[in-house]
Amino acid sequence: MLGAQGGISLEIAPKLDSFFAKDAAHPLKQTPLTTTVLVRMYAFTHQVFGRFYQHTKDLDGVSRTERTSRRIPLSRRSHITGFQPLATGVAEHESALERDFVTLTSFLDADASIVAQPITLAFRHEGRARRYTPDFLVGSQRSELVEVKYQADLEANAERLRPAFDAARAWANENRAFFRIATEHDIRGSLLTNAKRLLPLRGLPIDRETAIRVMTAVSSLPAPSFGSIVAALKTTRSKTLATVWRLIARGELRVDLDAPITLHTRLAFP
Repeated sequence: MLGAQGGISLEIAPKLDSFFAKDAAHPLKQTPLTTTVLVRMYAFTHQVFGRFYQHTKDLDGVSRTERTSRRIPLSRRSHITGFQPLATGVAEHESALERDFVTLTSFLDADASIVAQPITLAFRHEGRARRYTPDFLVGSQRSELVEVKYQADLEANAERLRPAFDAARAWANENRAFFRIATEHDIRGSLLTNAKRLLPLRGLPIDRETAIRVMTAVSSLPAPSFGSIVAALKTTRSKTLATVWRLIARGELRVDLDAPITLHTRLAFP
């Protein structure tokens, strides 16, 4: 249980210093609302009216740059065109599954850059010239070229898609990247559900005093859970709940993100 004075242990003090330093420097606290609006307006204008340069590369190593309009093909599945503002820019998507991929990727790595339809690969298959544009290029510690597909579509069009995927793998190998295919089985689940819940909380302010009490309780209780922390604190339940959620969202408290977050969820430090 917490002491009467709610003291902070020597072990938790460095964590608090680091946390509040990051909280004060959070980009959302230093960015005026007008800047955010302008970014969104620019992204929308770029998506609808913009023309941009795409890099195309033949498998024989010949590369060129061509100016092209962004195509948004119709789909038999949910066709949801839009964009998501990220810490590294704006990522466009053309389906619900692509939207979920961007959400999950930005949640797992806030510093990752996500570029939609980044390149067009020109290649030949059975004597015919073909082109293929992957869905995303994710830049992090290692760049990933990603195709987002529903499993059923992947299986139904396996023969037609195989040469294009081979071209993508060849390009990735030449450019020290990695090509992968992400289906709904890779994207959707408890991790995505938690990402959708936690991402909007990352930029929200946190009550300093309540955060100190929560983190001290986590360091003091033998097996701290979401519910035991809420019960241990003397602050209002709503304030404690909000603080714990925001600490989890910012990664200051660690939970099993592959499982639903409940009052029984164990809390720990990263």
